[in-house]
Amino acid sequence: TCSATRQFEAEGVRAFHTRIIESADSPDAQGVYLRESVVAFVDRTEGGVAVLRVVTTRGKDMGTLQRSILGRVAASSQDKIASALERRLP
Repeated sequence: TCSATRQFEAEGVRAFHTRIIESADSPDAQGVYLRESVVAFVDRTEGGVAVLRVVTTRGKDMGTLQRSILGRVAASSQDKIASALERRLP
């Protein structure tokens, strides 16, 4: 596979966004249709660093029902993670 990565930096925050650009399409490799990840490091006011890692992956062989269910589950999980992170940030 081939990926592209972007980096974001601000005071107390550093984040990396990676997305797949090209995926091997052969019997020896698992075909990946989509893969994105975000890793964020946030300085905590009480000391230390909070780390958030979110990865979204989807294979090429998913059916319509699987895509529909996965979309709802992923969206719900992302909302919960975002709410928890907002409560933790100053």
